[in-house]
Amino acid sequence: MNNATIRELQAIRAAEAEVAPYAGQILGMDSANAVYRAALAKLGHDVTAVPAYASMKPIFTALKGKRAPRELAQDAAAAKGFDQRYPGRSRSKTGGI
Repeated sequence: MNNATIRELQAIRAAEAEVAPYAGQILGMDSANAVYRAALAKLGHDVTAVPAYASMKPIFTALKGKRAPRELAQDAAAAKGFDQRYPGRSRSKTGGI
């Protein structure tokens, strides 16, 4: 392998190590730029408008601690109070034992 190939492989491994704490393990990418792009996509950021030749590392560095806003799934059944879920339990004479 020539020096350029070795440097590119080292850059890919460094990018994988940098994104792992934020986006989990990203493997199988052919460039460090692709690793950063995949990590940002996994975090929910839309990077489709960023040209492929643009360096993604500064963008990842700026956004790595910020997840894209997500909507929280809520179940109406979880909002029921204790008395509704366990009728008669609050009136027990043992005090819950």
